[in-house]
Amino acid sequence: MGRKRKRSSTDKAGSRELGKRQASSTSAAPAQAQESSQERAPAAGPLTARAPRAEFEILKPGAFGLLFVIALAARLAYLSVAKEAELFSGLFLDSRYYAETAASIARGHGAGDHPYLLSPLYPYILALFTNAQGEFAVGSVRLLQACAGAATAVCSAYIAGQIAGKRAAIAAGLGVALFGPLIHFDAAILVASLQGFSLTLGLALLIHADKREAPQVSPGRGHRSVLAAGIALGISAALRPTVLALCLLVGAVLLWRLFRNRGARATNSRRLLAFAVGCLLPVAPLALRNVLVTGEPILLSANGGVNFWIGNHSAASGVFRLPEDYDFAHDPLGKLNVERALGREVSYREASQWWSDRAWQDIRDNPERSLGLLGKKWLLFFHPQEIPQLGLSFPWHREQAWPLRLPVDARTWLLLALLAPLLLLFSGGTIGLRPAQWPLLFLGAYAAAIALFFVTGRYRAPIMPAAIALAASGLVTLWDLGRGRIQRGVVPCGISAALVLALGWWSQTLFQGPLRLPTSTGVEERQRGMSLYSEGRFTEAVEAYRQSLQRSDSAITHNNLANALKALGRLDECLAEYKRALDLAPLDATTHYNLGNLYRNQLQQPQLAAELYERATQLQPNMLEAHFNLGAARIDLGDFEGAIACFQLVQAKAPEGHPLLAQCPQALAIAAAGKAQSK
Repeated sequence: MGRKRKRSSTDKAGSRELGKRQASSTSAAPAQAQESSQERAPAAGPLTARAPRAEFEILKPGAFGLLFVIALAARLAYLSVAKEAELFSGLFLDSRYYAETAASIARGHGAGDHPYLLSPLYPYILALFTNAQGEFAVGSVRLLQACAGAATAVCSAYIAGQIAGKRAAIAAGLGVALFGPLIHFDAAILVASLQGFSLTLGLALLIHADKREAPQVSPGRGHRSVLAAGIALGISAALRPTVLALCLLVGAVLLWRLFRNRGARATNSRRLLAFAVGCLLPVAPLALRNVLVTGEPILLSANGGVNFWIGNHSAASGVFRLPEDYDFAHDPLGKLNVERALGREVSYREASQWWSDRAWQDIRDNPERSLGLLGKKWLLFFHPQEIPQLGLSFPWHREQAWPLRLPVDARTWLLLALLAPLLLLFSGGTIGLRPAQWPLLFLGAYAAAIALFFVTGRYRAPIMPAAIALAASGLVTLWDLGRGRIQRGVVPCGISAALVLALGWWSQTLFQGPLRLPTSTGVEERQRGMSLYSEGRFTEAVEAYRQSLQRSDSAITHNNLANALKALGRLDECLAEYKRALDLAPLDATTHYNLGNLYRNQLQQPQLAAELYERATQLQPNMLEAHFNLGAARIDLGDFEGAIACFQLVQAKAPEGHPLLAQCPQALAIAAAGKAQSK
């Protein structure tokens, strides 16, 4: 049976009416009747090839609105359950850094005197929810991200609808709306939620641009959608710079179209220019700010080098592991590690390059291992578990919050997304595959960019709506093949089903064996303990820390447990925990500082305290609290000259608005008075 001819949108209505008349007429020509049967896809009669996508029924606005409401309801339900169960236990690590940077921006101090260290754009968004006193409306941010997650479900539904029709749109929209990891990350104070929305929106706009550029729809007007797509992807890159690689790839595709189709050179030129301008609008101001503040040509973030090393050094495992002696709280880029290694001060760009050079050296020394590691990271990208990074374990949260328990994991969606091109090819040839080209490009390029560094659940989450759109399209196509709605559907359906089962069995064997990962490393219990400690619930904090230590014997947890025991007055136990922490991490500046506080404030031994403070400043020169307390201990010892030097150093190094700046004048006055009396 021949493929049906492609028809413009202007003659569809007439064709449908003609089909109705032909269906009721015994004198209709066979070719005409055949075309009408393809339009209506009856259960009886000859099997047909899938209709071109221009004839797919699309969802009405009300259906998109219902998907938005369902997705938002799921996210609000999780926020309610998590609040009731006290799962939101404060802000830590990346989240805390973003909130502190937002507070600095809200107070008018800017993002610091350094290049952007993590996401460039996210702190500015958080600053909109931070008042001049630095108070952060975290609940409002979570509500914003819940709305963004719901909008992402709508975008995913639109993408799937353009590929395989309204059934695929409904499946994709519900898949994103109820997918537990996306609900989870929409509640986290991290970039994953807004990055996922902007990335999926950019993809939907590119597909919409191709549709509008079709001659029968709206010739020459797709460049507006391309401009909007460029802005969306530029925002996504400003949230996480790895998306820059995807922006370049999209630009390359548009450039290839420009040279491939000379008849539409003017149109394709406008589209390429519109996309480039759109990408630059969010990125250029951030890059300019880096140059003005540091004098260095750092495009967006300075953490690329250390992240590349974490993912590719000789002992890398493919997931996130902090370098030895790395103090994220005071040195997110490991700049001090570089300065200690080189014996001199370095710029942020030099530090990033040093980490990158070390990784490349390890790759050159053992290229076979590096290729194997790259393959392992590709496999980890398809892992059914949401690989945690510094806490936020999805399995741990799912156990305590029912809105996260939909029994569909990322591996299922990703495997179906990989099979979708084959299924679409079976159903409609290259024409059937054409609308899926942009989603396939996004998924492949994004996975490759992640594999260059390391794999975590929150890095994978932003591309999952695109993967779910592909998977939903593949599922609908597989259903049609199995039901015989598409010509020669039995054999392709059998092949596809066999591939799904084989890949599922193989992945299950792999991820339950060599690539099995722990569901939690105790970070969640530790962070819960930190939250309880900040609320003054010290006995409960001790219990939480002990639960954490049952999962992992961590120096950080021992240090925090010692803090809680000290607050309860259990000083012998406290001292033992600090010493255990130093046994596990002898170069940890924070533990030296906290132990110094114990010796000075509780045990009244200023000499030991001063030695510990001084060691902390050697290990972490940017720890201003250790410098200040060293000055206080030197006053106790009668070393007023040394105390004055410490307080002056704090004044010189503390950024504008730092709380220690307000204490330095009084401390200096006390030290000066002591010096005068000692003469």
